[in-house]
Amino acid sequence: MRIDSEVLAAFLHMQELDVQIIRAEKQLQELPERKAIADAMAKKRAVAAKAEQVEKLAAKAEDKLARITEEDDGLAEKARRIQDEIEQAQGDFRTVDARTKELTGVQERRDVLEEDMRAVDAELEKIKAVRAQVAAAMEQIEGVERNAGAAFSQKGGELKQRIADMQAKRKAMAQRVPADDMKLYERTAAATAGVPLALLVEERCGACRTPIEHGRVVDMRSQGNVATCPNCGRLLILQAH
Repeated sequence: MRIDSEVLAAFLHMQELDVQIIRAEKQLQELPERKAIADAMAKKRAVAAKAEQVEKLAAKAEDKLARITEEDDGLAEKARRIQDEIEQAQGDFRTVDARTKELTGVQERRDVLEEDMRAVDAELEKIKAVRAQVAAAMEQIEGVERNAGAAFSQKGGELKQRIADMQAKRKAMAQRVPADDMKLYERTAAATAGVPLALLVEERCGACRTPIEHGRVVDMRSQGNVATCPNCGRLLILQAH
């Protein structure tokens, strides 16, 4: 096939831009700050799950403490009533004895509740400490995320601007190429990982390095200044002898 020399020059320039764009996009995707942000987000989710677990434990402990307190308050009121009855029953030995035994039972139950209350208080103190640790871990992770985000915004912003500038140059150049030639370039680029052109160098494809028989090279040149590499499918720009 034959392609105008100016179109070939435009193709070569576009390919150079395309390669640079591919490299810049790969660099953008592989910025260490991007991974740092992703890692921080994963850690935040894990810490948030831990925080949720801690809050559930706290709620359970606080509910238990509330029930203990409610029962103890009820027993305290009951103990006051029994004591009043004992004081009013002076001289009634049986009533005093019965109420005294009942009062002793109430006090024993309150002693048990007091132990339970201390255990729950100790549990809540542990939960409080874990809650503080979780909050500190979250704060640290968020700091890392902010720093990585700021660095990514700067580096990524610069790369994105470079990519946009190169894409604009490529678009302007493509608009000056005949539509059929441009379709050929784009179709070949899609099939060759964005590198559609290669030079014939010493009867080899300059991209895949596959040797081409001399007779076939002669036949290619007889048909124009561009051929298709029989191995990689790139547009092979034929050089003069």
